[in-house]
Amino acid sequence: MPFAHWIPPPHLPKRFDTHFFLAPAPRHQVAAADLREVVSAAWLRPRTVVAAAEAAELNLMFATYMNLRWLAQFTAVGVALAAAQARTVVTVISEPIDSTNGRVFRIPDAAGYGETDILEHRLRRN
Repeated sequence: MPFAHWIPPPHLPKRFDTHFFLAPAPRHQVAAADLREVVSAAWLRPRTVVAAAEAAELNLMFATYMNLRWLAQFTAVGVALAAAQARTVVTVISEPIDSTNGRVFRIPDAAGYGETDILEHRLRRN
């Protein structure tokens, strides 16, 4: 089920047009990496990954961070699926802005992430 659509700002050298989908995984599904683009893989709870990013234990791409943060609010797959189905998918093209607290990524309020200005240091380790 589609639940998000992200495109990086035009000034960035890495371009993508990514649609995020949500689906339940089979109970004993094993995570596997292709060892080319992805060198490791694991099934983790969204809340765990968001906490690790905010504790500067790992780096996440902004779109990944925001979508995992959105998913972290749900305690059951069925509830997340229902929320994704009810969600209006808004294309997000973040806008980097310098603020007194550091670099901020601004996203449209209509995208439904609960905030529009996200400090970069929340998702990057030094």
